[in-house]
Amino acid sequence: MQTFLITGATGFIGTTLRKRLIDSGYKVVALTRNPSFRSSSDHVVVDLRDRDALSEAINCVKPHVVFHLAADKTRFFGDYSGFKKSVEVNLLGTMNLVESCLKTSQVNRFIMLGTCEEYGNGQAPFQENQREMPISSYSYSKTAATHLLQTLHRTIDFPAVILRPTIVYGAGQGRDMFLPALIESLLSGQVFKMTHGNQSRDYIYINDLVEACCAAIESDVIGQVINIGSGRALPIREIALLAAYLIGNEADKLLDFGALPERKNEIRNYSVNLEAATQYLRWRPQVSLVEGLRLTIESYRKYFYENSLSF
Repeated sequence: MQTFLITGATGFIGTTLRKRLIDSGYKVVALTRNPSFRSSSDHVVVDLRDRDALSEAINCVKPHVVFHLAADKTRFFGDYSGFKKSVEVNLLGTMNLVESCLKTSQVNRFIMLGTCEEYGNGQAPFQENQREMPISSYSYSKTAATHLLQTLHRTIDFPAVILRPTIVYGAGQGRDMFLPALIESLLSGQVFKMTHGNQSRDYIYINDLVEACCAAIESDVIGQVINIGSGRALPIREIALLAAYLIGNEADKLLDFGALPERKNEIRNYSVNLEAATQYLRWRPQVSLVEGLRLTIESYRKYFYENSLSF
């Protein structure tokens, strides 16, 4: 049986992917730096920046397939000093992980999640062969990690695949993201302040992204970048109104459009071309935005109910 290793396995995406693989009968080891876990046969606690400890951990696990999801997602837009941490975790951490994997000589697939933020305000819909234009420390460091993996594939045949998802959403996501913050606020009957919402965004439901990750295990896409998204971008304003409609109780009256300014270097059109995903992964998104939002809202209603919160 092949052994799967997931970095960032306790995060939003990692948790869902891990469950999906375990349910399919795979042996899965979660790698995390979360100190609340203890190292065991199915959990390894180590920081990607600790080169020696990481090497020892990978040597013990001896994975055949690696899903590299761990990343520092702090976005520094105007503070140069913030780039150091992003590079240390997202680029140097990736280098440490690759080095450790090469020592085992068993890894036959290394799948890393990038981000469509790497395209910045480039021409949309984004295509994999266009030049990246990162807008933050996070997207810069992910672009650098992508180029590292592709270079290693060209030079030493390292079996890397890079999936670039659009904006992921679903039950269990952190409240620091737009949709969770929006839904929680509206369910609580609180005014939600936002921009005018003219920016277009492509939201992909978590289960669809996980299925794309699984499709990359066997597909012949080594060395390539593959965009993953819903294939449909809408203005944030329309997405917020749709969520409010699904919540009901005149939740749309709680939307305060224009209360917040747009962020510097805001990406105007966040949409992707999915031809490569269709051709190479034989994958297409299955969950519509309406259905995904409905499922997500239901999960929040359940959370409020179970925790005796009113809305």
